[in-house]
Amino acid sequence: MEAEVTSIFSILSDEAPGPTSLLGMARRVEAGLPLAALDRMVRAVAPDDASFVARIVPKATLSRRRSAASGTLSAEESNKVARLAKVWAMAMRVWGDEADARAFLSRPHPMLEGSKPRELAVASDPGADAVMNIIGRGAYGGGV
Repeated sequence: MEAEVTSIFSILSDEAPGPTSLLGMARRVEAGLPLAALDRMVRAVAPDDASFVARIVPKATLSRRRSAASGTLSAEESNKVARLAKVWAMAMRVWGDEADARAFLSRPHPMLEGSKPRELAVASDPGADAVMNIIGRGAYGGGV
């Protein structure tokens, strides 16, 4: 579990050392992740979709946050980013290639009733769980 938390946090930040436990990660999320974590995830998951960031933080709110001294996300926004990082880390483990992982996350999927996996991952914990279930099926021969 420590390796998974470290892997997810390394996606979100260049900061070292990061949290090594789920509780440590939860505390970071509650305190608010830096805007850089949002930027890193959007660049990784949806670099060609300028509107994707608004699924996590509304455009006007993001503009205010960028001009604020603290430059942090709310706990709710941080949770969305952390969920997406968790899904991204799993997709990268399975596909081993950013372009392939990104392609899976950006295409509507029939097992998700035509929703894009990245949209569900941001929307809710159950949505992220559904996406991870499908990725896991691919990892263990169940097909994606």
